Amino acid sequence: MAFEKVLLSKNLGEINSEIQQLEPKKNYFQNYVNRLSSVGIIATNTDLETLFENPKAYVTDKLTAGEDMKVGGLTLNKEKLFELIEKPEGTNEIIADIVKDQQDRSKREFYHWSVKRFEIIKGSVTITTETIDHINNRLSLFIDSENQQTAFTKLGQLAQLLNELNQLETKTGKIGDTTELSDLMFFKNATFELNPQAVKRFK
Repeated sequence: MAFEKVLLSKNLGEINSEIQQLEPKKNYFQNYVNRLSSVGIIATNTDLETLFENPKAYVTDKLTAGEDMKVGGLTLNKEKLFELIEKPEGTNEIIADIVKDQQDRSKREFYHWSVKRFEIIKGSVTITTETIDHINNRLSLFIDSENQQTAFTKLGQLAQLLNELNQLETKTGKIGDTTELSDLMFFKNATFELNPQAVKRFK
């Protein structure tokens, strides 16, 4: 039976920050979805990737319901067909803006290269569940195996023992981040042994 990983902690601040950084990109894509909607072209589901890979082909498919057109027995490619078909007023301007953005390196790299991280749900651009899960998993700490689970339990027991030792009165101060491991025990023959001098820390 496969080990079911256990969540130890989440860096919520970093998670929220990274998700927030996607907002400008989401708004960018939403603007184009809204503009297309205003001319009667409704983008759905995973349309974003197709739209920003080849906007002319995307619009052609939308307006022709995916049908091909042949001239002299030859099938016209989508880009050529785009120039021939009747389009709602304003469509050319929208496509021209997308093409212009594609040619702008900063916009292409900042926006278009992230298109797979978004999807369209009922007309609204949203961050995909896969993207949210990826961010959460990358910025969270998990126990991934039985061995790690055992180590976690024993380290917890060790921490509890050290806390109990710190309840005792000492001569040289509590066990803390400046305490060397050798102050408490030695490592011999691949095992730890008590440093007898450690007891002299206590009254």
